[in-house]
Amino acid sequence: MAGRIDRGDHINWNQVFYFSQIAATGSVKAASEKLGLSSSTLSEHLSQLEADLNIKLFQRQHRRLQLTSEGARLFQYAKQMFETGKRFIDVISPTSLGCYPVSIGLIPGPSITFANKIINKYISAYKDISINVLRYQHEQLEAALLEARIDFGFTDRKSDRKDIIQCQVVASELGLFVSQRLPEMALTEYLKTIPLVVCRPDRSGPSAMEELLDSFDLMPRNIVASEYPSLVEYLCREGSGVAVMGRAHFSGDETIRMLHLPKEFPSLNERLYVTWAADSENAEAVKRLQPFIF
Repeated sequence: MAGRIDRGDHINWNQVFYFSQIAATGSVKAASEKLGLSSSTLSEHLSQLEADLNIKLFQRQHRRLQLTSEGARLFQYAKQMFETGKRFIDVISPTSLGCYPVSIGLIPGPSITFANKIINKYISAYKDISINVLRYQHEQLEAALLEARIDFGFTDRKSDRKDIIQCQVVASELGLFVSQRLPEMALTEYLKTIPLVVCRPDRSGPSAMEELLDSFDLMPRNIVASEYPSLVEYLCREGSGVAVMGRAHFSGDETIRMLHLPKEFPSLNERLYVTWAADSENAEAVKRLQPFIF
């Protein structure tokens, strides 16, 4: 068809940006005021982009612009693309933090509880910025950091990559906990009576504590596994399970009893690392994080 382009390197990316601003503001007039361009110039750019792509990006409804289905998809990806571009620029030349949302990656697991506290401090300190919190597995998190799709993240696994920086913010000895509502019994009796409740971020196999219990022939009758530590803590407090958690989760909580483990048990620790790409060390989002982790 006439006007249609077949190669991505012929796209006028300025026009894609102009389109994204029109979509974000809801009108050509509002976008023109924001960009410092005339409405007629902006309309011409929009028309040319639609001609090049051979699609309609907007339809008018009662004097308002409404994204078409194709326009909505383009807007979604354009936002991600330009936010990533601003994040890359921030790596070499600090930009205003408010010009793009800070994106934070989280690995499911017991240490999320402590990551939440740091994120809360970040939000409280910088009320003028937007924040996206996204769920990842460990390898996905590192890829997102290196591709500048997120600014920093939290994981319970130590990285061996030289292009990834990590700072340990929590180290808490793992233990077994029950509610004070329950009568005092030996560990074996608890495990025969109520399930072991464990926060297991890795779906492929048992946690280190489960493997350790198994090696001492102390496996429970049944197991409740969850990616969410809040459920593990809740079931423990309700007397519905023996929780596998770090000591820090129940520090100072007099409603919870820590069980005695066999002396032969090796020490296991729950850890939390905050992590970012090495080349993002001077990015504004990372620099503003540092007061809460050092």
